[in-house]
Amino acid sequence: VSTSEVEDWMALFDTSDVNEKCISLFMEVTGDCLRWNSKAVSQLFAMYLLPELRAFDCKDFFTAWQQSMPDGVTALEEHLDGIAIVDYDSTPSLVKYMPEFEMPEDVNERLDLLFRARSKWTLQAITPYIQ
Repeated sequence: VSTSEVEDWMALFDTSDVNEKCISLFMEVTGDCLRWNSKAVSQLFAMYLLPELRAFDCKDFFTAWQQSMPDGVTALEEHLDGIAIVDYDSTPSLVKYMPEFEMPEDVNERLDLLFRARSKWTLQAITPYIQ
């Protein structure tokens, strides 16, 4: 989609400052064309779906999450890093809402909480929580 088409459409709803911020957060700009930033959009929709229940059946969550996405955006499990963890050890498997911004600032408390939630982490999955 061209930048001008998006800006014209968005001008109907808000101010140019808000529109520019939305484009910078959720879109990738290539020349005069825009496309969705899949990770940013996926994370936004995950943060919309998860807080109410705090935990969601894994299969149901991934289905609802993908169905809520705009065309062209694919929800990937790694997009949940820093927002939620997938607990494959529980029955049924669960996606648990665990946003980094709600965690304690104290390093020891944070690490304790992380390792109570999951005993083993990949570097990619734990990085948003320890940065």
